[in-house]
Amino acid sequence: MKFSTIFLGSLLLIFSAFPVFGQLHDFYRQNGDCYLLIGDGPFRGVYALNNLTGGSVELLFNRADLDSYGLVAAIKWISTSNSYIKYLFTFSGADTGWSTVTGNVPRKVVMEPSDGIYAWNVVPQYTVHRFHGPPSQGPTGKGNHPQGTLDYKFSGFDYPCKEIPAPVATMPGYYWVQAGKFYHALDWPVWSPYTYQCWTAAGNNDVNLSKRPDGTFTSACTTRMAGPDSFTNEYAKCGCASRSARGGWVHWILRENILAKYRDLTLYEFNRTTKIGPTAKTSLPQVKTGEKSTMDKRGECIDGCITQADGVDLPGRATPFLDTAYSSVVDRSYLYSREPTSTEYTLSGVTAADSLVGKADDLTAQNIGISS
Repeated sequence: MKFSTIFLGSLLLIFSAFPVFGQLHDFYRQNGDCYLLIGDGPFRGVYALNNLTGGSVELLFNRADLDSYGLVAAIKWISTSNSYIKYLFTFSGADTGWSTVTGNVPRKVVMEPSDGIYAWNVVPQYTVHRFHGPPSQGPTGKGNHPQGTLDYKFSGFDYPCKEIPAPVATMPGYYWVQAGKFYHALDWPVWSPYTYQCWTAAGNNDVNLSKRPDGTFTSACTTRMAGPDSFTNEYAKCGCASRSARGGWVHWILRENILAKYRDLTLYEFNRTTKIGPTAKTSLPQVKTGEKSTMDKRGECIDGCITQADGVDLPGRATPFLDTAYSSVVDRSYLYSREPTSTEYTLSGVTAADSLVGKADDLTAQNIGISS
């Protein structure tokens, strides 16, 4: 349950032996008010705690359909009527349901193909799988999936075979990937038992090996077919079907299915003097409050050599810190949001006239306040 309180302290003046030239202005002669906000639950609402005629706590207003965050009290002097009006402000809103995220997300992508052969304990930073699509066979020349393979296994698309993703300017090594589309995931290696496809030259004596219809073989295996080790260690690295040590490390092709929920906050105004309201005053930017994901996994090859899996649960994102502030003096709202383990934050409402005190990107920062 969220509690937010604000106190307007009584003004205390100490007079000495100096002459008194007049009475204290009525604006300053009132007692301080004390209010309590209960943001959610069965007792949600804004309560007056003092200066009450009935002698008990008074419920001033309640939005039963919305959660509330932050409470601001303000008073305005009306010179034409020699009176004042008291106002209360709250930020209230509700979380949306889970919705599909379709925008771009930063991810590490395998960006280049290679026709090299790598040792069993090396995870190459390239696309290397040769079965059902040698390197450089994709539409962009950056992967190993021709369009037919993309249509068959990857819903017609993956990064970078179909489209070369744009780099993230502020995050070296990351690229913008559209959520819900497959990409070659650099930081998700997987072992493949048939990594490197080998073709033999015409007349090879090993009957268990096959050759291309035209009698040629891939350049990656050319040097490894010559010499005394051609049918032992080096040929085993080629991954030919007759050899036991034929596998190697490749990468998963992933599709992330991301769901998120958001909070739409609005600043509401309640006229404490006339007891009119609350009425909507200003809408704040939408802020994400939750995220959960699943992923679909495919191998660099398209057959059963790497078992695919769909709907694999991914860790959810932490609920962000969220705080709001409002200044009745400048009539401006502020919203701060940051995930607990991240230095990236959102701070809306700030202008060039504002002076910031403290560090919004510090891992200990959770709340904001305003002095105006």
